[in-house]
Amino acid sequence: MTGEAVVAAVVRSCSASSLADRFFVPGAIPPDEVLARYLPYLLVDRPAGVTVAGLVDGVPVGIGTAVITGDGCADVSVLVSDGARRRGIGIVLLAAALEATGRRTAHLDVRSGNAASLALVARFARGGRRRLLGMGRGTLEYAVTPAAHVHRSVADLAVA
Repeated sequence: MTGEAVVAAVVRSCSASSLADRFFVPGAIPPDEVLARYLPYLLVDRPAGVTVAGLVDGVPVGIGTAVITGDGCADVSVLVSDGARRRGIGIVLLAAALEATGRRTAHLDVRSGNAASLALVARFARGGRRRLLGMGRGTLEYAVTPAAHVHRSVADLAVA
C-alpha cells in the first residue's frame, strides 16, 4: 500500500465532524475535500519532515505527521480513525513522528474545546514538560517535550 493510499484510508475512516476538529474548519468537512486540500501536508517527505502510519492487523488506523521547524522543534499532528480512538494509537503516533525527525520538542495545536485532544497532549507530556505558547481563535498551541518512556507498542508502526 502506498503512502498516499494509507493516508486516504485513514482520512476516509473519519467522520466529517472529526475531520473538522483536526483541520480547524467550521462545520463538517467531507473526507474527499480533506484529501484534495491537505494531502501534501499529510504526506510529508524527508528532509522537511515525516509521516508515520499506525497499522493494526495490516489496516491503517492513524497517521502522524511532523514537520521540522526553524527553532529546533517539530510541528506534530495526528489523525486517528474514528473506530480506533482511545486505544493509545494517537500517543504512539505522536512519539514516533517526533522521534523520526530527531527532535525532542513537539509543537501541538489543539482546538480549545476538543477534550480528547487536550487529554492526549496531557498524556504525551506526562513526566516531561508542557508549555502553553499561545491561544487564539479557539485554539491552544503547546510545546511538549515528552519523557523518554512515552513510547508504547502498537501492532505495527510504519514510517513512510
